Amino acid sequence: MNDKILCFKIDGNDLYLQISLVHFNEIPIFFLCRDKNGVIYAVQCTDTEDLNYYVVQVNRKKYSRIVEQYTNNSRFYEFI
Repeated sequence: MNDKILCFKIDGNDLYLQISLVHFNEIPIFFLCRDKNGVIYAVQCTDTEDLNYYVVQVNRKKYSRIVEQYTNNSRFYEFI
């Protein structure tokens, strides 16, 4: 876990950058975060001007599939 990059504070829960998967104009638009308890979240930027995001908790199986598909340069969006 990259605990030096705090991405969000949601209901007192700090979410730290795990892996950045997609960028647009140097802005991460799809990435994974993890909290201090190891819970993983998929994050998608919905507006790069106002920096609005969807944050969704994902289980470890889905996390593994996302990372596997990303590293294989396949279509990983279908797993979100």
